[in-house]
Amino acid sequence: MGTIAARDCIRILELTEQVAVAVLLAAVQGVELRGNSDVLSPALKATVQYVRDFSPFLNTDRALEQELRNCLVLIRNQDWPLYD
Repeated sequence: MGTIAARDCIRILELTEQVAVAVLLAAVQGVELRGNSDVLSPALKATVQYVRDFSPFLNTDRALEQELRNCLVLIRNQDWPLYD
């Protein structure tokens, strides 16, 4: 039972990471669509720029799987400036 629960827990954590990545990309897109990024704090502006360094603005329909995977790797490697 313990090993099955551990596997289930790992799977839940992986799915949670994937949802967090999708929400991050959607939030950055939403901020840019609203057009009021000048009211963001410097930390949020840096986060938006950091996301845009590997995931350009979505102005046409395109596959996002690779961008989502890249962002997931960045989060798992704690590559974000907030980890400093």
